[in-house]
Amino acid sequence: MKPTLEERLRALELPLPPSLYPQQLVAAARPRVLQLPRSASRPVRASKWLTRALAAVALLVISNFGALQIWPSYRGVLADTPVFGPVTMGVLSGLGLAPSAPGATPTRLAVSQMSGGTRVTLRAGYADAIRTVLLLKTPQALVPFFSGPDQPTLTDQYGQTLKGLPDGNVSGEQILLFPPLSASASTRPISLTLSIPAMFSESTKSAPLVHVAGYPAGTKGDYPGPVTIGHWSLSFRLRAMSGVSLPPPAMQVEAGTTYTITGIMKSGPFLDVAWTESGLAPTQASTHASSFKLANAVLGDYELYAPTGQVTTIVTQSGSLQPTSSTATNEAIFAINGAGTYRLVMGAGSSVAFEVHVP
Repeated sequence: MKPTLEERLRALELPLPPSLYPQQLVAAARPRVLQLPRSASRPVRASKWLTRALAAVALLVISNFGALQIWPSYRGVLADTPVFGPVTMGVLSGLGLAPSAPGATPTRLAVSQMSGGTRVTLRAGYADAIRTVLLLKTPQALVPFFSGPDQPTLTDQYGQTLKGLPDGNVSGEQILLFPPLSASASTRPISLTLSIPAMFSESTKSAPLVHVAGYPAGTKGDYPGPVTIGHWSLSFRLRAMSGVSLPPPAMQVEAGTTYTITGIMKSGPFLDVAWTESGLAPTQASTHASSFKLANAVLGDYELYAPTGQVTTIVTQSGSLQPTSSTATNEAIFAINGAGTYRLVMGAGSSVAFEVHVP
């Protein structure tokens, strides 16, 4: 059976959402719906509909080409609108990102390279003044290294190099987290190169360990094999959301523990808060150490309340504990919604509360 006109038109993969197709084009692509007379004129009338359909396609292409020349921002609308499946959407939403989220929309990046017999595709990227997030498509079992000489790096056009951390592999969707880009990225897109020297198999943790070159023997350079050696170098351009540093509130002391906010950064719909807890009692330090060992999460209990009184969502969290000094260092990124006075509550029994004024 010959493909219909609609099938042939959609096979062209024009970068347009279905809502932009004119109704007459859709109707023209389904000639069976037309009430055409059974006469010799039928082929002629069908050809008129075909002519109109092709004219509509040409008009769409010409219009979009003209719009790209007259309004450069329109190019961004077409190129930066990601089309992701449910798995990808789930991975991104875990980081507070979504294709339709104001200020938290990842940029589509279709950059791919084959190396070591394995193809890696850079699908999307997001950057603000707090973090840089890259979404990769890799074979389901492979994960980039999180330390050592094979750790992935991100180098910008100015020569600055950042080291990245993989955030697990979900059905081949791989997240890489990097520190924020240089300040110039907030004014215009900058050129970046993602370098991945090798990857190891995360799904075969019970397999014999393979020592990776570059690590001293007996160190954590031993990973589940097999190790896929290649060198994936993916170049792209990305712009970052600007940010503003907010003044931290005064420290508070509760039950012998000093709570100090060391930094607050607001960028897009996110708020990054860093703080320390010093003078922890031995039982507190022990509890915190267990929490880190089991969950690698921020120490203690804490919540950020929006001006409406609702609890905000924690996007990412991290921390470390220094038992010798009984000091915990913590950081958390919250998804916020608008300006106002937020309340960061922490400590045993949520007895410590900081007010954070977000412009």
